[in-house]
Amino acid sequence: MVGDTLSRFQKELTMIVRVDGVRTINGKTYFKEVTEYTGQEDLLQLLKNPDQSPEQAEFSQSEEAKSLIKQLESMSEPDVSYMRWDQAGEWDLDTDDLTKPEVLDTPLHVDVGTEWTDAKGLHYKAVSIEDLENGDQVTKDCLKIRVSGSVDKDDMQGTVVYAARGIGVVKIIHAKATFALRKYRR
Repeated sequence: MVGDTLSRFQKELTMIVRVDGVRTINGKTYFKEVTEYTGQEDLLQLLKNPDQSPEQAEFSQSEEAKSLIKQLESMSEPDVSYMRWDQAGEWDLDTDDLTKPEVLDTPLHVDVGTEWTDAKGLHYKAVSIEDLENGDQVTKDCLKIRVSGSVDKDDMQGTVVYAARGIGVVKIIHAKATFALRKYRR
């Protein structure tokens, strides 16, 4: 069954975010953050070359499969971003043009009810403080944030982000995928 196969592969996708040094840009020091994905290769192969079952062959021609293939192909190259922190929050640079002014992506002090819009035009609203169960771990007092808007035709409406004090984002629940922090190291 197609749904079962896709579900199995989605559970095997891993997003790895790491800081890969620092760089001085326009007189300010930024962390170079690299995001990579692993596990998408097998799913991409299955979508491009389905087995002989009529159900998988039909699905591989659907708009949903084409969209998923495009998304998985975009995950093959690492994504690099530059960010720095100060008392106001997280400042990001446009990685396509490092000469553009930095933008405040996420304010540092966010209370329930706070709303803001990031550099990509996504709108965020802090809605509650909750304990988050993630597998066999519980992260206490996470800020639950609802996201709306779209980026590169990807509708973020209904996306929920959980952030923990001193850690940052610990879980993102999106219509197409869920990302959860499995390991954190300072």
